[in-house]
Amino acid sequence: MIEGEIFSGNRWLFFGLLVIFSGFVSWLTIALMLRFGRVGPIDRPNHRSLHQVAVPRSGGVGILAGIAVGLMVAGPPAALWVALGGLVGVSLLDDFRSLPARIRF
Repeated sequence: MIEGEIFSGNRWLFFGLLVIFSGFVSWLTIALMLRFGRVGPIDRPNHRSLHQVAVPRSGGVGILAGIAVGLMVAGPPAALWVALGGLVGVSLLDDFRSLPARIRF
């Protein structure tokens, strides 16, 4: 964890602002991917989908980007970074090649 001046004040304010900033990073990443990232994996509508048009499949990258920003500031243990890296790897692999549920979970 980060120690020193940043925690000398109100911790709730710090972590509240961190959540807001992480959410903004997620939103911005997803917005940029939607605008410029039409080259990645696309989910085409089929009988099981809820959408009517093709949509990008890698929106989780934006969510994970926001989580990573929050973790960088909070300073988690290295094991958490390894777990997050594994989650990112499996998620991206599933976006490009549909993985069976056994591997995803």
